[in-house]
Amino acid sequence: MKKLLFLLLFIPLVSFGQETLNNQSVIDMIEIGFEEQVIIDKIESTSSDFDTSIESLKLLKQSGVSSSLLSAMLKASKKETPVVVEKEKKASPPKPNDADFYWEDGKGELVKVTFMLNIGRDFTIDESELAGFTNMIMIQAKMELKVPSSFRPNVLLVRKRAKSDNYYTKNNKTPYVMQLGSSGTNAYGGVVDGFNMLGINPTLIPIEKSEEDIVQEAMAKNFIFKKVYLDGKSVKMTGKVSIQKDNLLMTMDATESPRMSIKDREIISDNHWEVETDWGGIKTIIEYNGNETKYKSDGGILIVSSMGYKQVFPLIKSN
Repeated sequence: MKKLLFLLLFIPLVSFGQETLNNQSVIDMIEIGFEEQVIIDKIESTSSDFDTSIESLKLLKQSGVSSSLLSAMLKASKKETPVVVEKEKKASPPKPNDADFYWEDGKGELVKVTFMLNIGRDFTIDESELAGFTNMIMIQAKMELKVPSSFRPNVLLVRKRAKSDNYYTKNNKTPYVMQLGSSGTNAYGGVVDGFNMLGINPTLIPIEKSEEDIVQEAMAKNFIFKKVYLDGKSVKMTGKVSIQKDNLLMTMDATESPRMSIKDREIISDNHWEVETDWGGIKTIIEYNGNETKYKSDGGILIVSSMGYKQVFPLIKSN
């Protein structure tokens, strides 16, 4: 349960295997119990590699895939084309402030790769070190595929190490990890989504805060939480929530989420608002109700709804 909650909250951080959907992905979501509209939303907002041959459609129908879902898969297949950029673009590693960069896939074509640097909000890392780590993990991921020419990088993340990372990295004494989500094909031609991890110890460079950042922090409402309710079931979990004027910051089990803009939030009533956002490519609804007392917390509640799940955080004031 705790692992599932972590995945739901930090999809941009760890859920790289879901970046490309295939036929089996749809069947799996049906078996898990996702509502049809949730699956359609996921198909429309995520890259896919569906097999829509007549034989495959027949097998999908026999597996319980509805006509509406089959239609959504067909529409997604028509628009899914390799993200090839202009010839003047060149493959180059990301810079610390980049949100994406271009890299060569296994066929030598340039593709756009999402990049996230999540090592703390007060530091950045050396650009040349970042380039070296990027080259290292890209080569590692490509060479581990049965068919290296099918390599396609999707998301690159640098973040603080979590306890579970010790199982996935050989040099597990490093304070940070680089994680690459990529796709390819196996020896039988099937699509493979996975991730590679590299333990790193980068040089940290302090970030000078702007006046706006200082104002945002000074105006923030800060809370902690000690448990989370996932679809009504209580899960022991510790973390922090900071609600600024324009941003929402979350930390869970010492892992920080990306900064989320709440500028466009809809005010429901005094101390109660809601905002819909695209968090890591997933449609997510965030609601804060500072007046809720059902959970016997003095800071109200924060509700995160995504992928058919609802998570409630009883908040405790910390300032």
